[in-house]
Amino acid sequence: MEEYLNDIQTTSQSLLGIKAGLDDEFVGIIMLAGLTDEYNPLVMTLEHSGMTISTESVQAALLKESLRKSSTVNTAEDEIATALMSKSKKGVICHLCKKKGHYKWQCQRRKTEDKTEDKNGTSSNKKKDNKEAAMVLTCPPEDSSRASFDLWHRRLGHLSGALM
Repeated sequence: MEEYLNDIQTTSQSLLGIKAGLDDEFVGIIMLAGLTDEYNPLVMTLEHSGMTISTESVQAALLKESLRKSSTVNTAEDEIATALMSKSKKGVICHLCKKKGHYKWQCQRRKTEDKTEDKNGTSSNKKKDNKEAAMVLTCPPEDSSRASFDLWHRRLGHLSGALM
C-alpha cells in the first residue's frame, strides 16, 4: 500500500515540477479510484463522510486500513497455529486411579480390569445386560393364552393386535 501511495505522490510531484500540478483533492480522488474492490467500503465511507477529500486524509485512511488488515491476517494465522498445538495434560487428573497426566478413558488400570473381567467370562458392559433384561420383561410369557396376548398388543397400541 505504501508503494502505491508513494507512486501517486511521486507522479503528482513530477507534474508539479513541469508546472502541470494537480489539485490536492484530485490527487486524493485518484488514490481512491485506483484501489481494488476490497477497499470499496473504505472508499464509500470517505466519499460520503462529508469532509473534503485531500491527499493527506486519503493517505492516512489507507495506511490505517492496510495496517488493520495486516494485523487481522496475523491474528488469524496465530489462532490457527494455537489451535493445532496440543494441549498440556499436566493438570489433568484421572477420576479412576487419581493420578495426574491422563483421563479416565485412557487409564491403564481400567484397561487391565476390563481384560481380567473378560477372562473370567463376565461382561463389563452393564448396559448391554440391562437391555437384554428389558427385552425379556417386555415379551409375553410363552404359556399365555391368546386373549392375554391380544390384550398386550392393544395396550401397546399395535393395530396388528386386533387382526390376530
